[in-house]
Amino acid sequence: MFIAIVGAMDTEISRSYELLENPKIQEFQGFKYIIGDKGEHKVVVTKSGIGKVNMAIATTNLINHFDVDLIINTGIAGSVNTEINSICIATKLMYHDLIIDSFDVHVKDPVYTNEKLIEHAKKHLKDITYGTFLTGDQFVTSIDMLHGVDTNDVVAVDMESMALAVTAKRFNKDFLIIRSISDNLSLSDANKNEFSAADISLTQAFSFISSL
Repeated sequence: MFIAIVGAMDTEISRSYELLENPKIQEFQGFKYIIGDKGEHKVVVTKSGIGKVNMAIATTNLINHFDVDLIINTGIAGSVNTEINSICIATKLMYHDLIIDSFDVHVKDPVYTNEKLIEHAKKHLKDITYGTFLTGDQFVTSIDMLHGVDTNDVVAVDMESMALAVTAKRFNKDFLIIRSISDNLSLSDANKNEFSAADISLTQAFSFISSL
């Protein structure tokens, strides 16, 4: 299987080079890729940049240039009903900043993770929290910034994962979002816990790949 790992920031993928076997660096259309092996699988790792547009571009490049089978998004996220350093996997993803009430459109519809991937994760990964992820192009510092979205089943909020999910779905590719909580909707918390949370998330992503 050819698997992609993508994070928004350097800290979210920085250890990939040492976690891969036979790693090599390749550049294409302004993106740098780390390509190597993990057991029986070929793996490509890249940084997208922060935000939905950057993630959509990076995901499209991974699909068109490498024809990967599975795309894993790793990194940090803000807390909604979760504790700092909790490891969260998205079962459902939605935008929180896409407000369209005047037209009969479906851009607010959620995207769901492949149930077989969720069941595999539940079988092989420990201490994971599963639930809904919310994505928007802003660092959320208050529940009020979520525009009244029902947060009962929400576990995390970030700036990229829904964009990856929508893009992967459009190209009929599987995806999995694995993120670790860095903050309780606090920028100072995020700065303090960024490295530890990012490392936890990346480690889980590689554990998932090893279990396939």
